[in-house]
Formats: sequence, structure tokens, C-alpha cells
Amino acid sequence: MRRRHSSTHLLGILTVGALAAGCVADDADVRVVILHNQECKPEPDENEFISAGVVDTTGGVGYILSPTVKNLAVVPDNVVEAQRIFFMEGAEVTIDLPTGEVPGTIGFTLEEKAALAASGLLAFSSLVSGSVPPEDSVATLPVVILPYELLVEIAEKLDPQSFIQVVANVQIYGTMNGSEIATQVFHYPITVCTGCLYR
Repeated sequence: MRRRHSSTHLLGILTVGALAAGCVADDADVRVVILHNQECKPEPDENEFISAGVVDTTGGVGYILSPTVKNLAVVPDNVVEAQRIFFMEGAEVTIDLPTGEVPGTIGFTLEEKAALAASGLLAFSSLVSGSVPPEDSVATLPVVILPYELLVEIAEKLDPQSFIQVVANVQIYGTMNGSEIATQVFHYPITVCTGCLYR
């Protein structure tokens, strides 16, 4: 599961605990999931979430996701709790761009997508650091999923009256008890505009 390449768009810092030696149990009780995106705040909230994002290309920054990560691992009587802590190390991100095949819509050609992919803007790793205790505990952390460099490329397609929607596919990875583990792939739509948030 180790990674295409690393990106240092943002380093999210959370509490990191000690990791016990051994292997992760190969069972359904060892799971971590991304529940949703939420406002960036210290305490995660399982009931409040943002279902889609909006980012303005004139803002000078990329889009930052604050995923709520839940550790569903259980701690049997014969297992030390530290063996079920999920230590987050990064996020694998891929970006789906529209093709503009529908008349009147904005999109990218296969050649344009290939050039962006070659530059590492459509598939990358954002490094993070944090931990989620077991037994249904949750944590959140900021991670860049739409780099500003990609927004600059998208901006060339837009005018103040237009927008484009992309989908970021995000998977948080890390270790549990010395073994690699990852969440499901979380699909998050983002509307990209030019000047819409400043008008």
C-alpha cells in the first residue's frame, strides 16, 4: 500500500501514542472508516458534516478536507488497547476531472488530463500525522485534497459566470499494531469557481 509519492501540501498534527509490537488481527473487528467531511475544529462531530465543497480559484489556496475518521476496532480481553490504535500517516488522493462531453459543459480533454497526471496533480499523497483510539473513537485532521496548483490549471477553463465540479477520492492510510491499514475510498465532490465566493 506504500505510496506513489509524497506531497507536503499540509501536515496535520494530532496526538500520537505508543505503538505495541505484533500484527493486526485479520478480522472484521479491525476497521477504520471516513464518515464525512466537517468544519475544521478540534473536536470531531459525527452528526455535523459538509456534504460537498466549494473553492474559489482566486483565493490563493487549495481545498482542505477535514475528514472525520472512526476506528471501529474492538479490543478483546486478551489484547492491549494500544494494539488497536490507528496511527494515521497520510492520505492517498486521486482527482476525477469532467470531460466536458455534454454540450455547454466545461471539461478537460484526454491529452489535458494526461499532462496533469504526468505533473502529479491528479494522484498524490498528502502527509498527515495523528491517531484514533479503538472502540468507535473518532478524530479529524486537515488534509489538502485539491492543490492550489491544480486550481490554477482549472481556472484557465473558467470565467466569472462558470464553474466546474470535480471529485476527490480520498483514502487515509496508516498503521495499526505495526501493520498497514487504510480506510475505504471516500468520494467528495467539489465545485470550483472563479470569483464566486468574493462577489
